[in-house]
Amino acid sequence: MTNANLFPGAFNARETYDTKLAKIEAIDNLLELLSQIEYKMETVPFDNLERFTRLLVSLKGEPLNEIESELIKEFTNYRKMSFKALS
Repeated sequence: MTNANLFPGAFNARETYDTKLAKIEAIDNLLELLSQIEYKMETVPFDNLERFTRLLVSLKGEPLNEIESELIKEFTNYRKMSFKALS
């Protein structure tokens, strides 16, 4: 009998933990990048995915990873939906 048979949920739990940990690390990375922006001096294109991504890539000095990119898409989509709801 293998360990996988003894603990059938352990593999899925570990996979879920790893995924959530990677997302938390991506959020931390993005927050660090956002903290580098001088909001009084710069206009931040939060609602423009392409421009916002370019800004973050410029601050990071390398391309965003897959999770960071997905989080930025979610954020810009959320902002667009929020502004539509307020209109």
